[in-house]
This record gives sequence, C-alpha cells and structure tokens, in this order.
Amino acid sequence: PENVDAAHRLRAVMPEDLVTAAHGPATVTPLILALGLASDPRLREAQAAAVVARYGRKTADAALGLAGRLEGVSETLRLPLVDMSFPALRELDRTALEYLVDTADHLAGLNGELSAFELALTSALRGRLNELSSRKRHKVKDATGSAWQVLAALALGGHDTRPLAESAWKAGCLTLAQATKPRTGHLRSASQSAPLPEAPATPGELRKALYELDGLPYVDKGRVVAAMMATASHDGRITSGEAELLRTVCAALRCPVPPLAATG
Repeated sequence: PENVDAAHRLRAVMPEDLVTAAHGPATVTPLILALGLASDPRLREAQAAAVVARYGRKTADAALGLAGRLEGVSETLRLPLVDMSFPALRELDRTALEYLVDTADHLAGLNGELSAFELALTSALRGRLNELSSRKRHKVKDATGSAWQVLAALALGGHDTRPLAESAWKAGCLTLAQATKPRTGHLRSASQSAPLPEAPATPGELRKALYELDGLPYVDKGRVVAAMMATASHDGRITSGEAELLRTVCAALRCPVPPLAATG
C-alpha cells in the first residue's frame, strides 16, 4: 500500500506528456533516449548526433523535445518515470530493445564516466532485456560477491571515517547473512571475516554487479535491499549520496522504493 500511495503521489506531480510518452510503445524509445541525454550542451550535442546516426532525425528530434520537458524534473522523479515505461518497453521486440539498450550504453559512455542515474537507467534497461532471455536465475549464495560490492560502495561513500565505514559494512553483511540463513549458512562466517575493500567498485564494476543481482529471485533481491538499508542507516542517518545509490540499485533490480528523504 505504501508503494502504491507513493506511485500515485509521483504521478500526480509528473508532467502529463511525459507520463503519456512512458506508456506509448511508439514514444517510449524517444523518452528513454531523452533520459540518457546530458544537461551539458556540448555533451548533449554529441549524444544527439549519435541518436541521429542510430535512429534518424525524427526520433532524435522527439528525444530532444522530451529532454527539454525533463529539464524541470528532478532525478528523484526520473527513476519512477523509467519504471512507468516498463510495460511499453515490453511491447518492443528483442532486437529493438537490444538496440535501445546498446544506444543507452553508448550515450552514457560518451561522458567518459557513469553518473548514478546513468547507472540506474542502463542497468534497468538490461533488466528488461533479461526478462526476454532464458537466463537461469541463480541463488543468493552465487551472487554474494556482487552484493558485497554494493554494500561496500554504500559503506565507503556514506561514512566519514574508515572505522564507521567498517562498522556499517559489517552490519550490512551480517543482515544479508542472517536473512539467507539457514539456506546459505556459510554466508554468516564469510561476512564476519570479509574485509571492507580499500576503495569502492568502479561504475563499470557496479553495473556488472547489478546485472548479476538482477538474476536473483525477487525475495533475495529484497534481502539485498534490506542489507543495503542496514549499511546506509548504521550511523543513524541516510545521506543524499546513500539515498541516490539506494534508489539506483532498487531501480536496477526492479524492486523500486519510494524516494528516500536524505537526513544528512
């Protein structure tokens, strides 16, 4: 019910033409492309040229028009807009969706680095692509390393000192281990001995981790999110950076949460 109420509130403040574009099989591609366009004029010009080369002038103009409408929409609202587009994305055939995912990756790569939103967008699109494949879902014990990468990113990015980050890391790892016990009891001892990495994973490494975590059963995705919450809130507050990463991962795993109010 809480998620439903949040969705209704978000839709109430979302520009209607963007909502319409998200639900239309003919307009969802320009919308996704628009979401991938940067605000920097030079970078957007290069991205627009790439869209023209891949989709033609008409689609590029439509994407640029929607990008203009997105300028007043915060990233907090853009992620739910991606969620809204999923039914329309399912209407695309696999070839068209693969091409769109590849184009979104290309647009993000033109900047030389991935922002948190670009990571969420490209990971979520790959999640839609996964739904059309016969990829076998794996168990949480097989994706522990990927889960730890995400927890480490939260611990290192959201805490001011190494001791605080290590405490948050241990809290998240223990939460994940306890949630998966007794099926994967080995995780508890592993989490107690695993050291916190010296540096967080790169955006590319995080994208690979999210791809693997997206292959988990839905209940295990929820366990990963619970461990993330334990990590982020270990010091009694959630910073804006932590909230952004939480939203990014939830969007990529297709278990979105309501926008989190940062308290830091």
